[in-house]
Amino acid sequence: MLTEDFLNPKSVVLYGASTDPNKMGGRVLANMISGGYTGDIFVIHPKSDLVQGMPAFRSAADLPKAPDCAVICIPSDGVEPALTECAAKGVKTAIILSAGFGEEGEAGKAAQARIKKIAQDAGMRFSGPNSLGCISAANKFNATFSGYLMANKPKPGHVGIITQSGALGTHVMGRAFDMGLGLSHGIFCGNEGDLEAADFIEAMAEDPNTHVICAALEACNDGPKLRKALMAAARADKPVFMCKVGRSDVGAQAAMSHTGRMAGNDVAFSAVFEATGAVRTRSIDDMLEYALVASVAGRPQNDKVAVLTISGGAGIIAADAAADVGLDAAPAKPETLAKLHEIYPLCIGQNPIDATANVGTDIGKAGALLEALAQDGQYGTIQLYFAFVGRSERIKVFSERVIEVKKKYPDLAVVLSTFLYDEYRPMMHEAGIADVLDPDRAIRAIAGAWNSRRLQTAARAAEAEVSAPALPSAPFGGGDEVAAKKYLEGAGLKGPAEVLCQSADEAAAAGAKIGFPVVAKIVSEDLPHKTEIGGVVLNIRDEAALREAYDGILSRAKAAKPDARIAGIAVIEQVEGGVEMIIGGSQDANFGPMVMVGLGGTAAELFHDVALAPAPVSARQAKELVLSTKSSALLTGWRGGPQMDLDALSEAVSAVSHLVADPKFNISEIDINPFRLKENGGLVLDALIGTRD
Repeated sequence: MLTEDFLNPKSVVLYGASTDPNKMGGRVLANMISGGYTGDIFVIHPKSDLVQGMPAFRSAADLPKAPDCAVICIPSDGVEPALTECAAKGVKTAIILSAGFGEEGEAGKAAQARIKKIAQDAGMRFSGPNSLGCISAANKFNATFSGYLMANKPKPGHVGIITQSGALGTHVMGRAFDMGLGLSHGIFCGNEGDLEAADFIEAMAEDPNTHVICAALEACNDGPKLRKALMAAARADKPVFMCKVGRSDVGAQAAMSHTGRMAGNDVAFSAVFEATGAVRTRSIDDMLEYALVASVAGRPQNDKVAVLTISGGAGIIAADAAADVGLDAAPAKPETLAKLHEIYPLCIGQNPIDATANVGTDIGKAGALLEALAQDGQYGTIQLYFAFVGRSERIKVFSERVIEVKKKYPDLAVVLSTFLYDEYRPMMHEAGIADVLDPDRAIRAIAGAWNSRRLQTAARAAEAEVSAPALPSAPFGGGDEVAAKKYLEGAGLKGPAEVLCQSADEAAAAGAKIGFPVVAKIVSEDLPHKTEIGGVVLNIRDEAALREAYDGILSRAKAAKPDARIAGIAVIEQVEGGVEMIIGGSQDANFGPMVMVGLGGTAAELFHDVALAPAPVSARQAKELVLSTKSSALLTGWRGGPQMDLDALSEAVSAVSHLVADPKFNISEIDINPFRLKENGGLVLDALIGTRD
């Protein structure tokens, strides 16, 4: 188990330790000693026999036994020899802090590949290189050169933190300390030459000391591994909050320059996080505040929140925030409102409840007001805004009353917004009351904790679904639009009546057979964007117009691309009414098969209103994906319009997701645009399929 191997070793060998605790390697040893590590520490030093009170040796070969773990903090050119002698001694894990590897260009990447081979050949696992190391408050093991962590020891608790960046990792730790978060472990992965953040997420999902996981990621080497790790956390019912940077083009380029790795398709990251129950955050403070609420107050049982405030303005801020993040600030029940006014007649509003600043003169009433809201029974969370009460003499009575109520309602999440004396924070946290000062941020943290429960519940339910639709028996052999649409018919995705024609006479006959009006369309693998070159003519109502359209399309196609391979002109039944949707499937560079659905036709590129999910998905999951788009309102009776067949669309999306997910179908991508959704069923009007080979 990685958390034991790396964060609770019984013995350690340290390369690079200095007699000066202020030097890089000296800090590592000083941190281990001052952190209270109780295992054996062996130091490798070229001259000294004793370093900071620890026995020193010239090489790993001289050690009296094989240590469980090596910590390496030396110049990069010494790492390969050090790792080689550790492997020969039988060391099974290593934490490589040394820089000068994959982040330093091609030569560094080659050096990183060599140390990986040394480790692989010996059956050794390592974190780093270019790493800040790791800490374990649970095991008193601090293998890091961080100066901040020399002066500030982590408070033991149950939140695990993972970052790739070392300096950012120190920042995350500092903010966690400021918030009073109790930590299980902190792991700073660096370049991830071997073990990755995903490995440690999965390890923390299994770790009994870790109840909540926070991860700040710049890039991902192995998308399927990350997805697997996040699902492991969902199965273990452990909240995961992810701050994935590189959302913008500029940010993605910065990630590449820092770690030497691409940040990846940001939309795909968001889709995978949601599908696996992880909550994505925009900032480090968001991530830690969500974790604070989840670990201290507990994840809310539902999305309803009550706000009890001594400031009308703060209550409005909280109400606005609740609307922004999708929490339900439902009015308190009439009997609850009556009780609130009985307790304190100056109470204003139905939710938020403004007790006014006057309640500060009788602060003991705060507990009674909180209990009345708790007894209402509908709220998963109650947010308390009490301004400066937390830094006044009133905090003693206030905290006693509020804690008494919390003990009676252990499943109720309570989040306090007040300037709080530091000495009262541990008491509040111990009682299960989280504190987030700003009322807007408090509500957003409550939503983050609720979304964790909601998304992980959905992820577990989705994993249990095994409903695969009827699919073709053979792989796709390649071909143009006509071949793609014919193949999709085998998956239940039908199209309108269609005839591929090689002459104007054939086109005229096809139009008469199908019945006017018809559509004429160029069929060519070399001309995927038919509309732009005039390769589609709609609303053809007679034979003469069809002949003219046939000749015009051929002429324009040849002018646009003289060497284009043209299979012919398709004459297609014109489908009226309905809503044009787009359905797509592709292979993401990080996460593999993905499926997409949204508003189609020419609007697809204009509005970009699409939803993405890792494939495959069931029809039920596909329907949720459809309903997550803004344009789904057009499908559900918008302004008195017709109700479209959501089941037909959902089944089509599910079928596409299975086709791109299973390698046996030989499909790299599918583009159905448009899929004309109607009140009863839907039709594939245009489709392209790419192959893997």
